[in-house]
Amino acid sequence: MSNILIVEDSIDLTHMYVQLFAAYRHNVTVVRTGKNLEVVIEEFKPDLILLDIYLTREDGRDICKELKQTHSAIPIIMVSASLNLKDKFIACGADDYVAKPFDIKNLMDKISNWTQVK
Repeated sequence: MSNILIVEDSIDLTHMYVQLFAAYRHNVTVVRTGKNLEVVIEEFKPDLILLDIYLTREDGRDICKELKQTHSAIPIIMVSASLNLKDKFIACGADDYVAKPFDIKNLMDKISNWTQVK
């Protein structure tokens, strides 16, 4: 069982993530913004962060760059419907990416790969 921190501002999508990850026996914490992430990370101790690129009033790429400076050991998977996602995730230091709409099996395979890497 892994701890997964989800940074996503879509309420519908976060509900889906919570249900999906619970079915796979992962612990989940959801935040809708990048504010106070350091506190959440210290308290929840995530094994992986699932981070949306386009948050309301925030850019997930900037959040990723900041997190990688202090938490480089925590894998970050970027999620977005934008084009050229691979270039965007490489530029911000993310470990992997998933394009929306995503295939659930592909998402869960990536999460399993990164949470088993510990």
